[in-house]
Amino acid sequence: MITVDPIKLHSQHFLEVWVKAVGNEALRYVCKGGRGSGKSTMIAAIIIEEVMSNPTTALCVRKVAHTLEQSVYEERKNAIDRMGVTHLWRTYKSSLRLTYKK
Repeated sequence: MITVDPIKLHSQHFLEVWVKAVGNEALRYVCKGGRGSGKSTMIAAIIIEEVMSNPTTALCVRKVAHTLEQSVYEERKNAIDRMGVTHLWRTYKSSLRLTYKK
């Protein structure tokens, strides 16, 4: 398993959320912050980490954005790249799908 250092990936603001999510301390999280606060970045990394730790299917939706391709899909791809695990994933832009190779 690949270990990710959240301090290298994110601001300190959402570090507590990362610790609780990776430690499976809760099922739901409420992240508050304005535009550019890092909420989407942190949640993307948490989802990627969870799929890699416990291979499963994750569905990502977003209430407000231009398109899923420009927001949810790209944010997950960026998280994969920042975490240094691009070689473990396949990307399918036509279906906006990311597959963990296991």
